[in-house]
Amino acid sequence: METIAQTESSADATLRALKNALLVYATEEQAAAADFASLLEEEQATLLSGTVLDVLPRIVDRKSALIARLSELTQQRERCLSALGYGTGRPAMLMAVQRDPRLKPIWEDLVRHATQARSRNVTNGMLVRTRLDYNQRALNVLRDACGISPVRIYGPDGRMSQFAR
Repeated sequence: METIAQTESSADATLRALKNALLVYATEEQAAAADFASLLEEEQATLLSGTVLDVLPRIVDRKSALIARLSELTQQRERCLSALGYGTGRPAMLMAVQRDPRLKPIWEDLVRHATQARSRNVTNGMLVRTRLDYNQRALNVLRDACGISPVRIYGPDGRMSQFAR
């Protein structure tokens, strides 16, 4: 029969394991967020350089893989937070950071990289829209020179217009 001391020891071990798992997932998530922010910086340089067709497809593939990895790590971190009784979301992580000082620098780095990624993503979106607009205008000039009425080839979402097909 299990004693009270053994039960408490087992509960302590489970708690330690959950805290360590949270630390591992947060560390991996922070590293993935840093990679993602760096990749968005690379994407921005590519969009500005004009080598878009050569490099951009590989960047898009890498972005997709990193987004999937970030999502997986976030879910694992959220499960740990919930199992520790903190709930989920940013408030839960802030509570965990208060209770485990090892998490503080990792969380701060993760938030910093996420903020950088958000900003770079907005900038990259503007660069893509500018490039699409430029291409649309160039196509309209060519169509006009050939006597073809200008038609929007690309819609606002960047996809081919139904009129251009």
